[in-house]
Amino acid sequence: MNPSTSSALRDISSLSSPAKTALMDTIAQEMTTIIITISKEIQRGTLKAQHTAPFNLFIRTIQRDETAQQRKLERKLARYQRRGRRWRAERQWIRRDLAGMVRQMEILHGRWKKRVEVLEKKGSVTVASVSRSDSGSGSLGGESSSG
Repeated sequence: MNPSTSSALRDISSLSSPAKTALMDTIAQEMTTIIITISKEIQRGTLKAQHTAPFNLFIRTIQRDETAQQRKLERKLARYQRRGRRWRAERQWIRRDLAGMVRQMEILHGRWKKRVEVLEKKGSVTVASVSRSDSGSGSLGGESSSG
């Protein structure tokens, strides 16, 4: 790594955001150049496995960390998928439950509608008389309140 890059890396906390990005770009370019150069020297036979052992260790460390990160992300994805399945099941249960409540309300509505019709036919109650007696009293049951 070139000395100016190395010193900039030591002072990274004092750099601006664009300068940090530029530094990372420079480091990535230098690493790419180094890797390509090492690869060419291996192909030429200049470097043997004993020479590149530290570099191979470095690459295995990166791969191991990458594998650990991959497993962590896969576990997280599996958790999200389980949560999604659980939420879908809950939504279906809520829809079924709500549909059951709606059916019960329709049944109750039908029963009360029949009762009102029967009472209206008998002439004992009309819808208009019920709404007039409830709206004027201000209390339940048609009682007048005195205070």
